[in-house]
Amino acid sequence: NIAPNYQYHNITGTDTITLSFNEAVKNALNHSFEVKVGDLAVPISQVYSTTNEQVAIRLAQPLKSNQVVTITQTATSTVSDYANNKLVLSPIQFTVPTNINY
Repeated sequence: NIAPNYQYHNITGTDTITLSFNEAVKNALNHSFEVKVGDLAVPISQVYSTTNEQVAIRLAQPLKSNQVVTITQTATSTVSDYANNKLVLSPIQFTVPTNINY
C-alpha cells in the first residue's frame, strides 16, 4: 500500500488554505499541521475535509500579500488514507499572491 501524496494547494478567501491529495484522507485535525508565516506559527482555528481528497486549514488570522507560508505535518498527526497508510508530508512553502487582499 502507498501513502497519500500531496498534489497542490489553493487559498480560499484570506484565511483558508486547502491541501489536495491524490486519494481520500482521514483524521485531519487541528493538531495535524503547523502553519508558519515567516518564522511565526499562526494559530489554526479549524481543520476540516472539503472533499475526500482535500483538507482545508482555516487560520485564526488572515493572510496578506507576499507573506511566505510554510505548512508542516506535526509529529502527532494521524492523517492517513482509508487503508491506514500514514501521510508523510514534506514541508510546503509558498508566497501569498499579491491579489489576496480584497
